[in-house]
Amino acid sequence: MNLTDRIKKILLQPKQEWEVISSETTTISELYKNYIALLAAIGPVASIIGMSIVGISMPLTGTFRVPITTSIVSAVVYYILGLIGVYILALIIDFLAPTFSGEKNMYQSLKLAAYSYTASWLAGIFIIIPVLGILSILGLYSIYLLYTGIPVLMKTPQEKSVVYTIAVVIAAIIIFVVISWIPRAFISYPTPGVNVPGVTEKTTKEMKEAAKTMQESVTKMRQSGQMTEEQLKQMEAAAKKMQEELMKQGLPKKE
Repeated sequence: MNLTDRIKKILLQPKQEWEVISSETTTISELYKNYIALLAAIGPVASIIGMSIVGISMPLTGTFRVPITTSIVSAVVYYILGLIGVYILALIIDFLAPTFSGEKNMYQSLKLAAYSYTASWLAGIFIIIPVLGILSILGLYSIYLLYTGIPVLMKTPQEKSVVYTIAVVIAAIIIFVVISWIPRAFISYPTPGVNVPGVTEKTTKEMKEAAKTMQESVTKMRQSGQMTEEQLKQMEAAAKKMQEELMKQGLPKKE
C-alpha cells in the first residue's frame, strides 16, 4: 500500500480501511520502516523549524528562538521516545484486549496503535508556526480512528469498544505527558514566574483539562447506562489518578 493512499484512506474511510489493514501481513520492522518512522518525524522536524527559525512569541520578552543545536537534540529525543511510545501503547492495547472480550495479538495491536496515530502525527505540522499550535487539536480525530479500529483488529464486541477506547486514550495521554516533558527538559523557556524546566503554564492547563474532560465523559456514560457500574468505577478511578499526577506537575506559585 502506497503511503499517501494509506493516509488518505485511513482518514477518509477508516471503517473500510481497517478491514484491509486487518488482513494485511506485515512485520513490526516493516511497519516501523514504512509508516511509523516516517510519520512520527513530522512533529520533531516541525518543532525544529518552529522553535529555532520561526521563533516562539513570549509575553514581555518578544520572540524567543531556541538555539538550533538545542532544538535538534530535543527533537531527536522526542522522536526516539515517540517511536518507543507507539510500541508501549500497542503493548497496552494487547494487554487490555481480553478485559474487553477481544483477542490478544501484538501485530494487530501495533497496527491499531500506528494507524490510529495518523491524525495526531499529521497535526504535528502546525508546530512549524507556534501561533497555529492550537490547530493541533485536529489530532483528536485519532480517537475516532482508534474507536473504529478496535472492533476490527482486536475483535472486541461493538458494545465494549467505547470503554476499551477510553482505557487506551487514558494510557495514550499518560504516555504523551511523559514523552512531551522529557525533551522539554533540554530547553529553558524565559517565561516570567516559571522555573520548572520543560513545563509551561499552557501545557499544564491543557493536561488538567484533558483529565477533567475524561472524568466528565465517565459521568455522562453513567447517566446514559452505556457501562456497568464496576466498569465506570474503574475508569473514573483511572481518570482521577491521571488528574492527580498532572496536578503534581503544576507550576510553582509566583513569588
